[in-house]
Amino acid sequence: MISSKRGRVIILDREKLEELAGDSYGPAESEYRRLIGPFGRSEEVI
Repeated sequence: MISSKRGRVIILDREKLEELAGDSYGPAESEYRRLIGPFGRSEEVI
């Protein structure tokens, strides 16, 4: 489901990972987006 090499983490099977996490996945991510904003890097470069 997850691979890591030289500091990189690769999700190989996101669907399976979410299934394994069950109800633990989702609520925290939704609250993060509500309070802080979307995940990931900003498209804006300064």
